[in-house]
Amino acid sequence: MIKLLKTGVEGLDILLGGGIPETNQVLLVGGPGTGKTLLSFEILLRNAMNGNRSVFFALEEDPKRVIINAKAAFSNLENNIDDLIKKNIMVVTGSEISSMLGVTSEGSNYDFGKIVSEIEGIINSYKANLVAIDSLSSLRMILKTGINYRKSILSLLGGFRDMGVTSIYILEENIEDNIQFVTTPDAFLFDGFIAMKRREMYEGEEGRAILTIEIIKMRGNKHSFYAAPYEITPDGFSILTAGPE
Repeated sequence: MIKLLKTGVEGLDILLGGGIPETNQVLLVGGPGTGKTLLSFEILLRNAMNGNRSVFFALEEDPKRVIINAKAAFSNLENNIDDLIKKNIMVVTGSEISSMLGVTSEGSNYDFGKIVSEIEGIINSYKANLVAIDSLSSLRMILKTGINYRKSILSLLGGFRDMGVTSIYILEENIEDNIQFVTTPDAFLFDGFIAMKRREMYEGEEGRAILTIEIIKMRGNKHSFYAAPYEITPDGFSILTAGPE
């Protein structure tokens, strides 16, 4: 029987059919302003609140800034964030790896291997079983060619599975056509694919954003295909679904 890792996010586990199958490697895709970083942060936070150690790798932004932004968005969870980070149950890091990305040789498997070893070392040192990497675009920088990129990412994903780690990779990209994106190399590589979308709605001179989330693929579990609207509140994400928690 497949074990499920519950996200703890309101409404998300319903869409997922109970949670993410353990050791699945999940791609979280969305355009700017959809809340990708915040959602992955909350998933790790909720798991840390239940005692599951987690590591958030901030490769494009100062880890301190990620924490500040999360506490600003989830103001009612600020004490939880501070407490779990202080106890190293949830770790937000990435500065050293970002520095490595800045000095690596373009397209070098050796350099990528060093970065993967550093990431795995941090995961092992904190005994984490849940990881988020923000973002996949950062790893793409040193893996320019298509074949090299696919082989290297597959090796990374396989290594995480062998370690018993469930991971979430953030990718900033506007998804206009789900079918079209599913046929891309990125979608094939990962066990799961979650799409976050933002649509601007205008009424007269006023406009508002409609945010939706959809589980496009999740190997090992029967999930919903419903594009559910969501809000980001001081208590975390609120995803509106038809079913009970």
